[in-house]
Amino acid sequence: MSDDKQNFNLNVNDYNYISFPDGSQSKSVATVFGENNPDQMIVVEYETDNGTETTQFTLPQGLGGSNINFVPTAYLQGSLGLVKGFEVKARFLPEVDYDGAKTKFYGAALQHEFTSWLTGEKLLPIAISGLVGYNRIEASYDLDSTPVQGSNQTINTEMNSWMFSAIASTKLPVINFYAGLGYVSGNAKTYLDGSYTIDEGPLAGQTLVNPYSVTTDVSGVNATLGFKLKLAFFRLNASYSFQEYQNVNLGINFGY
Repeated sequence: MSDDKQNFNLNVNDYNYISFPDGSQSKSVATVFGENNPDQMIVVEYETDNGTETTQFTLPQGLGGSNINFVPTAYLQGSLGLVKGFEVKARFLPEVDYDGAKTKFYGAALQHEFTSWLTGEKLLPIAISGLVGYNRIEASYDLDSTPVQGSNQTINTEMNSWMFSAIASTKLPVINFYAGLGYVSGNAKTYLDGSYTIDEGPLAGQTLVNPYSVTTDVSGVNATLGFKLKLAFFRLNASYSFQEYQNVNLGINFGY
């Protein structure tokens, strides 16, 4: 992962009710792939019966502190050919729970080969298809082991994305190559759940419930190059996507 993806500029003027303790307007802080060294604090304003109050939080660390610069993942994917060049695809990762972190992933897509409508399409050396797909990731991290008193403390994230892609592929008997050009649009919401009891300062004894959430939207163009290899009823495939976050995809399939 490149350095510019491990940190981002947090400008407090872009958000409501947050600030830095030293009065800075912006600072470079870690993404999920980075590390805050030293720790970064943030001040959050919230409303109570007594008016506007404030409290401080330490921003979470990313994967950089563990010297990890990529995020591996695995999922099951299946596809079913329908009539006249249509194909449905589905992918699924059941909930994985490891050391307080839970993740779940699922998605679906519909692909159509436009060249199937042409006369003599079986004689054409390439196939041209369009694909529309949807993916959703749900993740959470248990914070009950933190020193802040409270209950049901978790960070939850929900990510949704839509992909629209045009794909051109060869039509050879053993190995095929393909290329795609697409557009991806998505959003993510991260929220702090649970209750948090302040144990020091002028607000000591007060409890915050579900105190904070952040919503972001992203979109962009991506390009993909890949190949598929047929070995009896086995299929091997690999692809590389050129986008803001580079992606390598490897798969072993069984075809019937």
